[in-house]
Amino acid sequence: MLPSLISQFLFAGSVISFLARPAFFLDPRIARGATVTDIKQHPYQLSLQRGLRHACGAVIVSNKWVVTAAHCVSAPANVYRLHAGSTDKYGGVYYPVKKIVRHPAYNFLTIDYDIALLEEGGEPSPVLMKVTLPVVSRETCREIYKSIRRITDRMICAGYMHGGQDACEGDSGGPLTADGIFYGIVSWGYKCAEPSYPGVYTNVANLLWWIKWISHI
Repeated sequence: MLPSLISQFLFAGSVISFLARPAFFLDPRIARGATVTDIKQHPYQLSLQRGLRHACGAVIVSNKWVVTAAHCVSAPANVYRLHAGSTDKYGGVYYPVKKIVRHPAYNFLTIDYDIALLEEGGEPSPVLMKVTLPVVSRETCREIYKSIRRITDRMICAGYMHGGQDACEGDSGGPLTADGIFYGIVSWGYKCAEPSYPGVYTNVANLLWWIKWISHI
C-alpha cells in the first residue's frame, strides 16, 4: 500500500525537455512550490543529460543500472550521459550511458509502461529540489482524467487538488519516494501544478518484475 504522503525530486532551472510533449497539453513533466534539498539525503537521484543539457531525472537501482521514464530516451545511448553526486548543475561526476532498454509495451500515445533501464558505461568521465504530495486514489484519478487519457494499473497519481505544487518539464524520469522506498517515476500530467489535476507517475511496483528481469538485481 502506498503511504498517504510521498516525495518527488525535481531539478530547478531545468530546460524544457528535448522530447515532444504528448497531446492535450499533457506535459512529460519543473517544480512548483518545491523546497531545496541536498543530494546527500537522496544519493540515488541523477540528472539524465542529452548532450550537455539536463533532459530528465533518473534513479540508481544498482551499481550498473539506472531507471528513468521511457519517453525520456528516444535517441541512441551515446547521446546521453548521467550526472551524479551534485545538488546543482556544477560538480559531481559524469557517466556515459552504454545501453538503453525501453519497456517493449511502452506506448507514446497513452504513455503506458513509461519506464526504461539505462546501463551506465563505466568510469565517470541549478539545484535539486523536493516536494511532498498526497497520493490520489487511482479511482479518483481515473475520473479526473477520463476525458483525456486512461489511467492504468501502471500509473500512480499524486498532487494537491488546489494545485500549486507539482513537477513539469525537465523532471520526467525522477523518483517518487517515501521513507527511502522508490514508488514511482515522474511521467506526465495536465499542464503544471494545475488545480484539480494531480501528476501521474509510473507505478514501479507493477513493473518491478521487468526491472529485475533486465538488470538481474
